[in-house]
Amino acid sequence: MARPDLTVDPSLITLGAIATWRYSWAAINLSALSLTNLLSSRASDAALSRGANAPHIYVVVLSYHMGAETNAAVYGALIRDLKRHGRPATVVACISDPVDFAVLNAFHNLGKIRLIPLQQSNKGKRDAMERGLALLARSNPPRGQSSRLWTATL
Repeated sequence: MARPDLTVDPSLITLGAIATWRYSWAAINLSALSLTNLLSSRASDAALSRGANAPHIYVVVLSYHMGAETNAAVYGALIRDLKRHGRPATVVACISDPVDFAVLNAFHNLGKIRLIPLQQSNKGKRDAMERGLALLARSNPPRGQSSRLWTATL
C-alpha cells in the first residue's frame, strides 16, 4: 500500500500563519472593545446617577462655523433638556460667527439657565475650551465628588 504524500506547500503555511496572526489581533481588539463598552457604560451610569442631584449644571459647548440652523437646533435641545432637568444651569457657548450671537439672543424664557456667549479666537478648539472652562472657574462652581463638567464639541 502506498503512503499518501503529506508535504505541504510553504506558501500555504505562510498564508495560515498570516491568517492566524490577523484574526488573533481581531479577537484581541474585539475583546478590548467589549470590555471598554461594558466598563464605560457602568461608569457613565454611575456618573449620571450622582449628577442627577447636582445643585447646578455647568456646560461648555464649542462650535466652529457650523451654521445658524445647526447651532439653533443644538442649543434649543440643550436648553430644553436643562429646563426639563429643573436645576440651575450655566452654559458657556463658545461661538465663532457673529450670526451665532443672534441665534443665542433668540432664546427667551430661559428660567434658571444662564447662557454666556464667548467669541472664539482663531487658535482652535483647545484654546476655546480653555477659555470657556476658565470662565466657568471664575464663577466659583462647587468642588467635590458630586461636581461634573460636560463639554460638547460641534
